[in-house]
Amino acid sequence: MIDATKYSWINHDGLDVATCVTVVLDISAQEALARFGADTSTEIDFDTAHGEGVTVLAVPGGVVAFEPNGFLGSIPDVLERLAGGGRAASAFWNVNGDDSFVWTTDGAPARSVELLHAEEDDDADSMDDLGLPPVVHGLWPQAAGESPGPCAVGLAMVEAVTGIEIPRAALATDATFYRLPQ
Repeated sequence: MIDATKYSWINHDGLDVATCVTVVLDISAQEALARFGADTSTEIDFDTAHGEGVTVLAVPGGVVAFEPNGFLGSIPDVLERLAGGGRAASAFWNVNGDDSFVWTTDGAPARSVELLHAEEDDDADSMDDLGLPPVVHGLWPQAAGESPGPCAVGLAMVEAVTGIEIPRAALATDATFYRLPQ
């Protein structure tokens, strides 16, 4: 099982307030930006990107997309489009206490659960009823705890489903961002 504490840095980087992180397998950064519908004709900075932009980092096996104060990658239809019949997963949270873990595999419809439901749905039957992939069952109950926290656990769940470790560099505030459709 993946150790979610390795993502505890998310709580210290100021990104635990509002962020969406999406991992898509077997896709290039350019193709991911196209499937997001990003306007790649103009680069924007981190401050402008809040709620309006995305950056994508190519990693071995796929890409990691970072939306500061955004959520497009957590919308099931969008995640399915990003996955293109393959595998993708996303973790999202915001200042209003909204959060989700969304995933799709092998062309199946995307599923979504709220990380805060981990408090009430942490037994095996509940996890099965939610449709959680078995690979995240050990992580799910941790989402309700204070440490490492739901943000770190969400990232660990994304890694568990995709097999891609999310590098801290993928969530760089000095990256080049592109405007998303509103």
